[in-house]
Amino acid sequence: PVLAGELEARRRVLRKLGAVDAAGLVTLKGRVAAELASAGGDELALAEVVFSGGLAGVRADALAALLACVAWREPPSPRAPATAPDGVDASLAALRAAARRVAVLEHDVGLAGGREPDDAATAFPPSAAAAVLLWARGARFVDALKACDAFEGSLVRVLRRVEELLRQLGAAAGVLGDAALARAAADAGAKIKRGVPFAPSLYL
Repeated sequence: PVLAGELEARRRVLRKLGAVDAAGLVTLKGRVAAELASAGGDELALAEVVFSGGLAGVRADALAALLACVAWREPPSPRAPATAPDGVDASLAALRAAARRVAVLEHDVGLAGGREPDDAATAFPPSAAAAVLLWARGARFVDALKACDAFEGSLVRVLRRVEELLRQLGAAAGVLGDAALARAAADAGAKIKRGVPFAPSLYL
């Protein structure tokens, strides 16, 4: 009964967001969310931004930097950047607003374990955004690393997660029919998939 109740609550959230229809069938928005499987539980929030056109006109390098905020899963560092770089702040604000809407809906239907609505304002820390932005612009790895105050392996992991998310975002844009976003995602992926972070290794 507990699992059945949780399942019904999740269905209600999906219906309210328009990811499924009244008959429980997956909608176009739901298909977009389903493509974003590496968003770390924030597929619905990211899909909301994509579906609403919140990424329209975002440059390829800034798109990679935004997804670094989604992909960053390391403990926060007091010396890491606390604000997003220029060109990323507006889309990050849109993503946080979408995350808050999702959190409010989950709270309203009684889903436990999710993000508290008030925590959405600090979700998606921009710790690695500046580093990924620099990397997408062709910077050396050592210079990008200085911008995020993290270990080498942490930046390598986030770059790989961002590249995977960019591929998924491109697929989501294809589902939506947004050719411009699909091109931006492909361009961003090409910019960051280079050098040591993507070299084959037994240690990564």
